[in-house]
Amino acid sequence: MGGDPSRIRVQGDFLSLDEKGLQALKNEVLRKPPDLLILDPLFAYIPSGQDMYRPNVIRQLLSFLKSIAEAGETAVLVIRHLTKAKHDKAIYSGGGSMDVIGAARSAFLVCEHPKDSSTKLILHIKHNIAIRGVTQSYRISAEEGGMATLKWLGPSDLTVDDLISSEGNARTSALDIAIQYLKETLKDGPQAASKVETDAAARDISEKTLERARRVLEVKSTKKGTRWFLSLPSEQRP
Repeated sequence: MGGDPSRIRVQGDFLSLDEKGLQALKNEVLRKPPDLLILDPLFAYIPSGQDMYRPNVIRQLLSFLKSIAEAGETAVLVIRHLTKAKHDKAIYSGGGSMDVIGAARSAFLVCEHPKDSSTKLILHIKHNIAIRGVTQSYRISAEEGGMATLKWLGPSDLTVDDLISSEGNARTSALDIAIQYLKETLKDGPQAASKVETDAAARDISEKTLERARRVLEVKSTKKGTRWFLSLPSEQRP
């Protein structure tokens, strides 16, 4: 896209940010301090067996990243995916623990323009040590057979409040999302309850909401050996 690849270093192999991985990252930052360190997405680097929704897990990881940033005088950009559920406040829209955005000094939401899906917006949604920045817009395009290019379109008058209000009645309730998730997950037959619950949590569906959805759909719970399985009533299967 016209950038200078010689100024970019990429971690090609998978790096888990456990104690060993964080030390390796710190060594690399100190070896040749970068101006900017990007983790995209953050939760791809969470060590196996760790819960990205557990505040103590995220706080410890962010604390290590803070020390690495200070050691290399490096800015850290953490990227998260959005949850499928809609929220009244943009700061709740990111996946995983709220402690991620809680630790950040500044946060931005990248999304489609509500009236033009080809135009993307970057909105400032948290600004602890600065005034709110002006919303910026851009478009990614490519000529046939050519490389995609990013074109900045300039400032936009849209704010986060405008974006949320424009969604209006298009919002989907958390219960509706949970019901749709169960229908899709169980349509082909029984699934292990533990897997259903873990996948639901990854989609930002709370235990209480999942339980409500189970009652609405009259999901059956059956024990096989030492494991529990969930299934839809036969009349609700495709």
